[in-house]
Amino acid sequence: MMATNQPSTPTATLLATHADQYKKATNHLFLASVAHARTTRKTVAAEEGSVDVRVDDAFARWLTQDFHFVNAYLKFLSGVLARVPTECGEDSAEALTEGFLKAIGNISAEALFFRTAGAPLGITLDYTHATLHPTTARYLSFLERIVSSASWPAALVALWAVERVYLDSWTYASERMPLMNAKELKYAHFVRHWANAEFRGFVEWLEEIADAAVVRAFEGGVEMKEKLEAEIDAVFKEVVELEIAFWDMALESASVAKEAA
Repeated sequence: MMATNQPSTPTATLLATHADQYKKATNHLFLASVAHARTTRKTVAAEEGSVDVRVDDAFARWLTQDFHFVNAYLKFLSGVLARVPTECGEDSAEALTEGFLKAIGNISAEALFFRTAGAPLGITLDYTHATLHPTTARYLSFLERIVSSASWPAALVALWAVERVYLDSWTYASERMPLMNAKELKYAHFVRHWANAEFRGFVEWLEEIADAAVVRAFEGGVEMKEKLEAEIDAVFKEVVELEIAFWDMALESASVAKEAA
């Protein structure tokens, strides 16, 4: 009987276990719609409005909420940094600290990118509670819970999962962009900004340290292994569900053209 290939790492196991839901999160209609949006608006039937206007509304809603997320994510990263164990096995505390400090700097720059790139589109961003959507608030509560109560390996898995979904989502969008002059694609600048080699390298680093932390913890015995397996599975599943809800939220009251899917 031929042996089946099993995922070789904890993160690979999570991706394989939740493959269907993960695909829903990373191949979402919102992403395909943004990838297809043109700089020139294509008007359809009057009662249906304008295709690109609908995408514009969805993108503005999403960017406003992701701006909230980015600023809360800075606190999340700082919380993870504060929890770096003194003894980290193969990954020294110094190396992890350096990596997280770099990530915090990149996220700070990302907040500025949101403002500068959104301004020409007429998207004004702020931190006020009045603009915070309930879906975003649930995601932020999840981050707070991870920092305060998750085990160290599970916190790293959560961090990796958030970034991995984001990378794969915008990579999907970049692959869906039509082969045409980038100037004719309204959101090409955003899509390419979030689907780049440097970001992929960061996500791969997160995967390595998450896997290493989980594998080390598995050495604590069968009971510890079973408990942690359940914890990281629940954490990964929740991240995927929150990401799907986040994309869905962007499409509220924005009837995006089905041909973009």
